[in-house]
Amino acid sequence: MVDSLPETGLLEQIESKRKGGRQDYSVESYFIAYIAKLVLQFQTDRQLICQLNCNSQLCQICGFETHSVTLKDGSSKKVRAPSAASFSRFMTDLEAVVDNLEAWAKTAVAVVYDSLPGFGVHLALDGKYLDSYASSYQKNKKRRDHRSDLDADFSKKET
Repeated sequence: MVDSLPETGLLEQIESKRKGGRQDYSVESYFIAYIAKLVLQFQTDRQLICQLNCNSQLCQICGFETHSVTLKDGSSKKVRAPSAASFSRFMTDLEAVVDNLEAWAKTAVAVVYDSLPGFGVHLALDGKYLDSYASSYQKNKKRRDHRSDLDADFSKKET
């Protein structure tokens, strides 16, 4: 999907602007996170970073991997997503490369709709939305109080 967006050399231009500091994540990961911010309709970068820190699937989709970072005092900490400051630097670089970012984003959405027939018509999700901790009722138990949930292992989704 990223390849079908306008400005084909966009990621390479941003990569060339990167300075010499730590480069924990790729430019493409930051860019996919920016697209996720648009799709999920987050108003601020901080909302996106907060969601990235809470949602491991979103991190995986964007390409952010948990890794250890050594701090100045010699200790290390695990980092799941970029900081708000590093995402802000990426946005500054992106805005420097793309003249009108809002118009570009609208064009990008139109390109995705054109290149993927039926995109946005139906949404289907598959996943377990509630963890089940109940055990089924067993007849050979001494205590037969029937407090278990017999249907705890499946759910039904309707459209």
